[in-house]
Amino acid sequence: MQIRRGNAYRHTLALNHAISSDRNTLSNAAIERVNALLTGLGPSFTLLASHFIPSLLELCARTNKVFTGPAKDCIFSIVKNIDRRPFFHRLRDH
Repeated sequence: MQIRRGNAYRHTLALNHAISSDRNTLSNAAIERVNALLTGLGPSFTLLASHFIPSLLELCARTNKVFTGPAKDCIFSIVKNIDRRPFFHRLRDH
């Protein structure tokens, strides 16, 4: 999957749908893809982070550690690797 300007939003919708899946294999594969995007885009991922955080937080609320572990690790990676100032301002405003 290659994300280009203009179709990034469509890909975020598909990834969020997969992240929210009740099938842990699909969910974990989508989380791995988000981590790959984070690694590839670096600080530029800041613009996409707000699209993924709500779905990842929903997974953290589940009781099954198969879902919560990868979601928590992904959130920590996002917070660690992005420019936090615009991200937290956007999060605060919601």
